[in-house]
Amino acid sequence: PETAATPGTTLDTVVIVTDAAAVNSTYEAPAPADPAYFEDLIVQLNNELPDALEVDSTTSGVFTTEQTAQSAPEALSAEFAALLEANGHQFRAGHRITNSACDLNAVPYMAIGYTLDQFESAAAARTALEDGIYEEIALEAGYAPMSLARLAQPIYQQTRTVCDQSAVDGRLVMQRGHYVVTVSATFPAGHEATVDVWLADFVSTRTYEIVFADALRRAQR
Repeated sequence: PETAATPGTTLDTVVIVTDAAAVNSTYEAPAPADPAYFEDLIVQLNNELPDALEVDSTTSGVFTTEQTAQSAPEALSAEFAALLEANGHQFRAGHRITNSACDLNAVPYMAIGYTLDQFESAAAARTALEDGIYEEIALEAGYAPMSLARLAQPIYQQTRTVCDQSAVDGRLVMQRGHYVVTVSATFPAGHEATVDVWLADFVSTRTYEIVFADALRRAQR
């Protein structure tokens, strides 16, 4: 009791809630990030880039659903538009930077990027991803799929000539809450890091998921 001269034994209680609707709470989940949030964040990110990197204006910024559909190869744009509309696609936010001077001593890659397609719910994002259209878009663009035990999603890659040398161009598509995320990286062939490390670790976890951390946390609600 409160009047005890010495503390008694502490009782740690664990409450298991089986019906969330029966709990009275004033907590309100944060609203998903809106286009203005991403616009401001991307401007800030662009202002902080080193001189060796250049923003790809065609894929960086915030885009409407119609613009997103048009980004697919022409043969798939109508199908992609229908899928986006059916699953409540709201907008796309993306950022891509390139090593325009091809100075691989200053920057070890030719390009990296991260794109978020925001849907009305996590279930809608999952449906859109499982439809297969994102894979069709990658295949139509010349990528070949490869599966790795460490990743639940396949990686798509192709070899291209960039900066007058052979380069690996990789792509990873995955779900993050309300988002279908596309991660990309183009780097010298023969680099000691494999394509999955570039995509899942360097570009995603260590770079853009830090930049977009607040939006991604909100999307998990």
